[in-house]
Amino acid sequence: MRPRIVDFVASDDFVRLTWEAVPIENRNGIIRGYRVTVTTSRRSYVVNVDGDRQNETLSIGNDTSPYDPVKVTIRAFTSAGYGPASFATTRTPQAAPSGPPM
Repeated sequence: MRPRIVDFVASDDFVRLTWEAVPIENRNGIIRGYRVTVTTSRRSYVVNVDGDRQNETLSIGNDTSPYDPVKVTIRAFTSAGYGPASFATTRTPQAAPSGPPM
C-alpha cells in the first residue's frame, strides 16, 4: 500500500507536502522513511524523509514561473527497497496583474 497524500501546496519558492503513513497492517517491514520527488518545469528535487515523519517542506528557490505545474511523488522505503508511489500535481499561483485593464 502507498502513503496517502492529504495536502500538497506549491508556491513560487517552496513545496509543502503532508501525507498519511502506510498503515501498520499493510507494511512489508519497518518503514525507514519516505522518498519525496518534486518535479517542476525546470528540474527535479529528491529528498529522503527519515522515519515516521508525515510532512515535508522543500525549498525550490526561484525555480518556477507563475502557474507552472509541479508534480510530487512519494513512496515509503524499508530495508528491502521502495514501495508503490503516490502522485499529485498542482500549479504555482498565478501572477498578479501588472496594472488595471486598459
